[in-house]
Amino acid sequence: MTNNSTTTTAPDLNIRFTLTNATANSSDYVCPLTSNHANINPDTPSCEPGGLAQGKSTSAAIVAVPGSGSTVVVKACVTSAVTDPLLTNNCKTVSIPLS
Repeated sequence: MTNNSTTTTAPDLNIRFTLTNATANSSDYVCPLTSNHANINPDTPSCEPGGLAQGKSTSAAIVAVPGSGSTVVVKACVTSAVTDPLLTNNCKTVSIPLS
């Protein structure tokens, strides 16, 4: 995730993962803090890595265990308390075929 804002506010992020045809528990989340990159134990299915300054990037990940179905879908969305003028770039969806 990258803060593409034109303001200097460093909003605290909330990254929420949604899984389809897969499961994960709290130990399956990789959620490094933006300040020192130490991994934290997230409040599943969300990760709160801290403030992200203008122009800076961070990442988070999830290790998903496939369930039934032919495709696993992972969706990650970022929110914050700061008003976002471009809501269309706040989510990323990845589909992984299993067959």
